[in-house]
Amino acid sequence: NPAKAGQLSLIEGVLRKFETAGQGDRFRRWAEDRASRGPSPLERANLLLLAGRHEQAVRELAGAVRAGVGGPVRGEWKRRFEGSEHYRPLLVALATADPSDAGSRLELLALDGQESTPDAIEPLSMMLDRAPEPPYVRFSEGSGPARARSAFELAYRLMRIYESYGLMDEL
Repeated sequence: NPAKAGQLSLIEGVLRKFETAGQGDRFRRWAEDRASRGPSPLERANLLLLAGRHEQAVRELAGAVRAGVGGPVRGEWKRRFEGSEHYRPLLVALATADPSDAGSRLELLALDGQESTPDAIEPLSMMLDRAPEPPYVRFSEGSGPARARSAFELAYRLMRIYESYGLMDEL
C-alpha cells in the first residue's frame, strides 16, 4: 500500500520480512525506485533510508520538515542515526530546515563540546520560552548525555552560561 510508505517502522518491518526470505536487495531496489516517484518528501525520505541512500534521505527529510510534515519523525530519525557518520549531517539538515528546532541545534553544539558556550544561549532560550510544554533536550552534561527534566534545569544551564562568560548584564 503506497500510503504506508510514510510510516518508517511499518515499511522497515516489510524490509525485515524480505531480508528473512533472502530478498533484502530486491526490496531495497524497489524502495529506491518507489522513492523516485514518491508523492511526499517524507515518503521519499523513508524509502531512501531503507534503500541505504542516507544522504538523499536526509535531504528529503529536510524538505519534509520545511514543508511542515517532518516534525513528528525527527526523534525517530535521530535515534536511528545517533552514533553513525550520518548523525551530524542529519542534525545540520534539521537545524537548517527549521531554525526553531532548538533540540537539533543543541545536539549539534554538544557534538562539538559547545553546549555550554554562548552559542547555546539562543536555542536554550527558545526551549525555555516554550514552557509549559516539557522541554526534554539531549545535551552533554559532565560525563555523558543528560536530559533536562524541567524548565528550571534549562534556566539554570542558561544562567551558568551567562555567568561563565561574564554576560550577567544580558541576563
